[in-house]
Amino acid sequence: MSFQSELEAICAEVPGCRTAVVMSLDGISVATHVQDAGDLDTEALLVELIGPLNQAIQVTQLVSAGSLSTFEVSTSEVTLLIRVLSEEYIIALVLAPDAIPGQGRFAIRAHSAALRAELTY
Repeated sequence: MSFQSELEAICAEVPGCRTAVVMSLDGISVATHVQDAGDLDTEALLVELIGPLNQAIQVTQLVSAGSLSTFEVSTSEVTLLIRVLSEEYIIALVLAPDAIPGQGRFAIRAHSAALRAELTY
């Protein structure tokens, strides 16, 4: 499967999923699937959160807490779920406020192996 088909499948599996993105930790988008972004500039949000995410990755390693696997930010308008796919890439889901984050976490975990396989091509 391709990035696009994986992202589409994830969005189909998670009610309330607005957007799914594979992005580098440099802030460069690799693939995006948008269900309903509304007024939110998802790419800008992710680019701005890459810095704090990179800091969280470094801190967990520095204090011997292991490798960061997931990162979640919830606001009144969206929940952003981020899963680290490799040292260079992440997948992010933007969920509606009424979505169930656990379903999103399960879906991105279930699709992580296929997404990692796409990264190796």
